[in-house]
Amino acid sequence: MYQLNQEFNEIGLWKEIKSGNSDSFRTLFKVCYTSLMHYGCKIIPDSELVKECIQEVFVRLWESRSQLADANSPKAYLMISVRREILAQLKSHRLFSDTEVAEASAFQFELNEFENTLNVPVEIREYLLKTINNLPKQQRELIMLFYYNELSYAEVAKVLEISIPSARNLMYRTLIHLRKSIGSKDLVHLADRLF
Repeated sequence: MYQLNQEFNEIGLWKEIKSGNSDSFRTLFKVCYTSLMHYGCKIIPDSELVKECIQEVFVRLWESRSQLADANSPKAYLMISVRREILAQLKSHRLFSDTEVAEASAFQFELNEFENTLNVPVEIREYLLKTINNLPKQQRELIMLFYYNELSYAEVAKVLEISIPSARNLMYRTLIHLRKSIGSKDLVHLADRLF
């Protein structure tokens, strides 16, 4: 079975989809679906809307398969597409009249998201969670893309529609802020392991 974090397999699937291979299309959908749902639900906590947006992206992908350009990172391409589709749906349905409310609720992390990656007491995870959730939305999204989805700076820059140097600078500022906020030596050591 293909694993999404293996670039060679992603690109191989993409090429096969471009040539009309429906099995590769189904494989890409199955492999990407969970990550795309998780990412989409961080943008807007409406799983039904996110499911519809993911399905719409894949329908368009299949319908336009013969015109698809080569993709260096199909995963980044799909995340960009899902993000744009969700934002278009939100705008067209005016689901959020107050963009500040939407911005504040987007990319909020939960304690259980740190259980598998951190072998530390709950109170430290809670403090780290609170610190991350107090970051501006774009920095929370950066953490999601870079650490949870393992995208490169180039891929993150494409998703966020910023330059690669801007993505690097944003990450640097985010890490500096987290280290300063965490404070104690034990927590700084923990932050060094994470980030």
